[in-house]
Amino acid sequence: MTATVSDPVHAYLSAHTASLPMTASSPFNIWLGVGAISLVLTWFTGAVGARLTHTAHGAATVYMVLASSPAAPSPPRSPGRSARSSRCAACPCAP
Repeated sequence: MTATVSDPVHAYLSAHTASLPMTASSPFNIWLGVGAISLVLTWFTGAVGARLTHTAHGAATVYMVLASSPAAPSPPRSPGRSARSSRCAACPCAP
């Protein structure tokens, strides 16, 4: 869990809050606190605001993980073959 979610979120927050007058771990601790508090409030009260906050926190987490994760390498292509498969090249719709 740490390498999958927490490390990319910490890297994203550190990179985007470098010019703010706070320590590098403060935004990460605030992120953890907001997530924990919204989870508890959603669980115990079921309030709409708590649910929306928890949903927004989850969406922001997904965005931060995707934004700070390295791009997946594309698979190598076989030499001499086009991007289309041989089956698709035989289609009547192929140019």
